[in-house]
Amino acid sequence: MDDKHLIIDGFNVIFAVPKLVSLFRKSESSAKFELEKLVQLIHDVDLWMVTLVYDGKGSKLDIQHPFAQQTFTVVHCPSDRSADAVIERMITKSHHPDRITVVTNDHLIRDAAHASGAVYQSVEALLDWSESCSKKNASLNRTRKSSIDQDWGNRIPL
Repeated sequence: MDDKHLIIDGFNVIFAVPKLVSLFRKSESSAKFELEKLVQLIHDVDLWMVTLVYDGKGSKLDIQHPFAQQTFTVVHCPSDRSADAVIERMITKSHHPDRITVVTNDHLIRDAAHASGAVYQSVEALLDWSESCSKKNASLNRTRKSSIDQDWGNRIPL
């Protein structure tokens, strides 16, 4: 990882994407998992550290690494602290806010990110980025498969 950090306002993204809203109505965890899969491509293909931040219901900050990688984190805030506040704190406490990209359509978080030297990106731009990573990943897999097929061709003389 190159110290590039993508911080995502989780519920803001979910409620900006009709497919995720539909999933959320059926199952909150399914919507969150689908968002995780979308941004996992950015993590794996473009090698960004990713943190998804959600408003929470508990009494403590809950930090998880759903893909068993320390560079991919899901944070559920305690009920007395909003995701917005946690995101703002992450940016202001960073030694390199210029390496942070914050994804949200929330104008207050966008302004806070900009004021702290971080980059803001819209939800729509995130979806485009994820799609681009999906295409890169598919291309890389085709190249690997072709290489493997050549290396493992039938070598039995008949």
